[in-house]
Amino acid sequence: MPPWHTALASVDEFIRTTFDYVVIGGGTAGLVVASRLSEDPNITVGVLEASKLRLDDDNA
Repeated sequence: MPPWHTALASVDEFIRTTFDYVVIGGGTAGLVVASRLSEDPNITVGVLEASKLRLDDDNA
């Protein structure tokens, strides 16, 4: 099973979810922190990223 539950969530879904930790910023450091925290299967981690979603951009 992957270490994440959902890679993308709607705003409504995100705010309805209870997290033990919320990491603000999905850059390199933020994702490392989230990854380390999520190594404990009893902890839920949300990552909030404010940049534009560019799934079709291979260079993003």
